[in-house]
Amino acid sequence: MAFAQYRRNPRLVYARAEPTHVSRVERTALCACDATTPALHLERQTGAINQTLENGLQGYQMLLHHLVFTVLPVTAQLATIIVILLRFHQPVFLAIFCAALLCYA
Repeated sequence: MAFAQYRRNPRLVYARAEPTHVSRVERTALCACDATTPALHLERQTGAINQTLENGLQGYQMLLHHLVFTVLPVTAQLATIIVILLRFHQPVFLAIFCAALLCYA
């Protein structure tokens, strides 16, 4: 059921997952900033910590986007092909497919 929903519109899955993870990362970073000494905050420039947090969140969002829209669909398609070839007892085609995957990688 969940895979069928993902196949129809992966952006819905991404839209549900992304805010939760971003808020968790923001909360963790804020707790880490609160745990530091006041002297550290006084010695740094005003926006340095904020800029570091923003850069980290943008990188995290980019990784999450690639995972949801590239890695997961390709992995699911490859796994489906392997399961179908195993179920229909086609070892020759499975060997050819695996050899092609190894050559591509």
